[in-house]
Amino acid sequence: MRWLLLLVTMALGSGCFTTGYLLQAASGQYELLHVARPLSVVREDPAVPPRIRALLSKVPAIKRYGQLNGLTPTGNYERYAELHRPAAVRVVQGCKSLAFEPKRWAFPLVGTVPYPGFFNPEAARAFAAELAKQEGDLDVTVRTASAYSTLGWFKDPVLSTMMPVNAYMSAGRRAELAADLNNLIASPAFATWRRGQDLDVGRWMLPVDGKTPATIISVAHLDDEERALVLGVILEEALTWVRSLPGTARLRALIVFDEVYGFIPPHPKSPPTKRPMVALMKQARAYGVGCVLATQNPMDLDYRALSNAGTWLLGRLQTDADRERVIEGLGEDKKKSAVSKLLKKIRPLWFVAREASGELTILQPRWAMSHLRGPMTSKEIRRVR
Repeated sequence: MRWLLLLVTMALGSGCFTTGYLLQAASGQYELLHVARPLSVVREDPAVPPRIRALLSKVPAIKRYGQLNGLTPTGNYERYAELHRPAAVRVVQGCKSLAFEPKRWAFPLVGTVPYPGFFNPEAARAFAAELAKQEGDLDVTVRTASAYSTLGWFKDPVLSTMMPVNAYMSAGRRAELAADLNNLIASPAFATWRRGQDLDVGRWMLPVDGKTPATIISVAHLDDEERALVLGVILEEALTWVRSLPGTARLRALIVFDEVYGFIPPHPKSPPTKRPMVALMKQARAYGVGCVLATQNPMDLDYRALSNAGTWLLGRLQTDADRERVIEGLGEDKKKSAVSKLLKKIRPLWFVAREASGELTILQPRWAMSHLRGPMTSKEIRRVR
């Protein structure tokens, strides 16, 4: 509460408007913080609607996701405040007619802002009316805000005004969406989507009869856009599962992506598969999950993303362009690279293995029987099982 006392102290030394504004801001902020309760308490309160409890249960995971992607962790959003009103604050804005020049207000410590916020709706409307009267060349509006930030002065709670369904979709539109979903689920064309395993990566990884399972996902029957969409969803689910695991140095799972051509293209292309695949390559190893990527086309790949790979297995590359692209991706000098020289000399079915340390090894895999029949149909895959 020391900051609220500071605001009041500052207000006593400020002008008339600033004093009144800061006092109402301090009072409204105090009320908001006073009613806020820890998320763990709210989630266990049977008086809180199930929808609100379900949404609040996702807040810790959302914060962890932000932290894993570079955001600085804070003490915000660890409490929940039920405000019993449709908006957190009313915001007053003024702008010169026919010009993008917003009016700005100056406050101690905070600096200048293009809008003052009011916890009391009547106070906001009264201020807006007085502003329009005093400065006739301004277009003045009052709008609602479902949330706001105190910019680190306080630990901001989750507000009930952040989660009203009607603010984003009317009851009529929700009814239309429900009818469309019912039609989709009842459609015979959708029947194939409801068969087979659930999209539960954690369950896929559980031992079967004491043995490690191998889950094979075939998208050979889909077109390019459908493949990217389906694999993007699966990789996002895999990433979510990985981040739920405790850290370990022991390999507990392996994700193998055979033929990544078109799924991790260089910037600015960004199909649905690229973000989760890059994140898995950067982070999965810390959770004991390895990634193996294979391709026969080394040109159209984002080598900045592939630079996270620890071990490279490089087969014979026929053209100079292919070799130069790979050497560039490895970050080596084209003229001095030992890998480049080896890739020119090795025979078919031989590989150059490059470790994370830079050590090179020449290897030839053992022979394996293969009918070399090409892609398998869904019926053939079921027969193999």
